[in-house]
Amino acid sequence: MTTLSKKKVKNAIPGSLGIYAIIAKKCGVDRSTITKFLKKERNKNILLEIEEEREKILDIGEKKLIGLVNDGEFPAIKFLLSTKGKNRGYIEKKELNVHDERTRIIIEKADNDNNKVETKQKAGTSTGSPSG
Repeated sequence: MTTLSKKKVKNAIPGSLGIYAIIAKKCGVDRSTITKFLKKERNKNILLEIEEEREKILDIGEKKLIGLVNDGEFPAIKFLLSTKGKNRGYIEKKELNVHDERTRIIIEKADNDNNKVETKQKAGTSTGSPSG
């Protein structure tokens, strides 16, 4: 049986991208052993090192995303603006309209272009547009 030490786990973190299974393999133990080890109060500081390692994969992803944006890829541009550009007003909005007509409730969902994509009715009425 392999015994774990803080030093052994810390040495296994670089290159793992913060993935417990990779850290465990480098330490020669099961993933559950690493999880139990890290839950102990005296080992909590190691979690910070794992989080720093996890940030590396985000850096790689952001670099690739920026490359796609630079290449003019519209889905990448839309994604970037809807996540990083929120403070400039680039947000995705879903509208939910609820009509209450006595015993039936009609719920309509609209997509980003305000097109109706789904209508649900409750209380045993049929699906469709509400009568005017």
